[in-house]
Amino acid sequence: MNEEHKENKFYLGIDIGSTKTCAIIGSKNELGEIQIFGSGTSQSKGIKKGRISNIELASKSIREAVADAKRISGLNTTAATVSISGSLVSQTQAKGVVNLVRNEITPQEVERAIGAAIYNADMPKDSKILHEFAFNFIVDGETLVDDPSGMHGQKLAVSVNIFYTSNSNFINIKKTIQKSGLELDSIVLSSYASLLATKHNAVDEDVDGIILLDLGGHTSNSLVSLSNAVQSIKCIPVGSENLTSDLASALKTSHDVASKIKLNHSSLFVEDANGSIQVGSVGDSSKNTIYELTYVQSIAYARIEEVIQILLSDLNHKTNFEHIHSVLITGGFSNVVGLRDLVQEFIPTIPVVSVSPKTNQTELDKPEFSVAVGLLHYASKESANIDIPIVQVPEIIKNKKKVNQSKTTNLSDIKLPLGSEQQVHKGEYYPEEDKAFNPDELFTSLASEVNKPISTWESLKGKFSSMF
Repeated sequence: MNEEHKENKFYLGIDIGSTKTCAIIGSKNELGEIQIFGSGTSQSKGIKKGRISNIELASKSIREAVADAKRISGLNTTAATVSISGSLVSQTQAKGVVNLVRNEITPQEVERAIGAAIYNADMPKDSKILHEFAFNFIVDGETLVDDPSGMHGQKLAVSVNIFYTSNSNFINIKKTIQKSGLELDSIVLSSYASLLATKHNAVDEDVDGIILLDLGGHTSNSLVSLSNAVQSIKCIPVGSENLTSDLASALKTSHDVASKIKLNHSSLFVEDANGSIQVGSVGDSSKNTIYELTYVQSIAYARIEEVIQILLSDLNHKTNFEHIHSVLITGGFSNVVGLRDLVQEFIPTIPVVSVSPKTNQTELDKPEFSVAVGLLHYASKESANIDIPIVQVPEIIKNKKKVNQSKTTNLSDIKLPLGSEQQVHKGEYYPEEDKAFNPDELFTSLASEVNKPISTWESLKGKFSSMF
């Protein structure tokens, strides 16, 4: 960050999302709270599932959003803290060991040990490190050390979680920012930014085990945090836009009409599914078809259940969940009524909370702005608690039981959640096949079958449940 920017203490955060680009200018007051002076939002162009596909179009979207933020705030902040999608970020873990010449562990010695771990890390040569989190400090063989600074010893060992992206991704983001007339300050993992913006609004300071679900337009993310440090992330290329496509296909209507139906009639509560709606056909708005709201609800339920199930599938219940005290849900897709209750059914023993950022601008206190607000928290650093040491925790292993054995993805059998026995529209719904969908190595052995309709998942129960 340049010196002028530091002295002014004004920060510019830019969330480059697949559906919208949001720019926020703000600072931190004496109480450590983020104060926002201006914001701007534009439709994202040149972005596909978190990846920049056209620098010219992406930079234009950024310029539009930043221009509004500058106009409203009256500030000309140019150093930008920018988000990066979890789809472009990889993770590795490494260990560093150093001998202590003076037998006293100073912050410099800790940095030297972390540097040794990074040097030993198994990463591609062109990698750009975004975040590193140190944990599992060992001093002369003694474990359970949270912070070794000031201790006496002869040898210091540390494990480090490293999150990185490719140099090409980094350069493309930098070029896009520069073409927008700005300078790149730092790049932040989007789900980590969301955590920084929402955590302290939902849980106590001493709560150290959190799962964050950040559900967006084209991607959905999970993040596991312990002691304010990221342990693992997961990103799948499915979001609210997939539900819009599902509705457009099933109801034989346009994308715009389907988007309105999604906003107004995608509640998962059974009492909200009484009645029917008239839907205009594609190419002939005068031709309307009547659909029961239970059918619309079944489409929303199928897609949302799929997203939540995949995001949670690699989190272990018996071991890792013992360290988790809260599940936070944010992002624009989390606005679906009843989604929190659905996630609570998957994780009945841990509190699930829908969260939003809290600022001095109520119009930004919405889950879809969590990333943008979190970028200001990161830029201000004092409130962000960046890269602090964390305690050693067991590895996340794959559970042999399904998240919820009572769930089914055959819509003729689905019963809507939340205490109702009413069945949804009879028959099956086949959502749009997303050929780009590839839910990590977890489903590698099912690669040839992932693109089949949701109804086929029921037939794959044996193979599916045996993998985790």
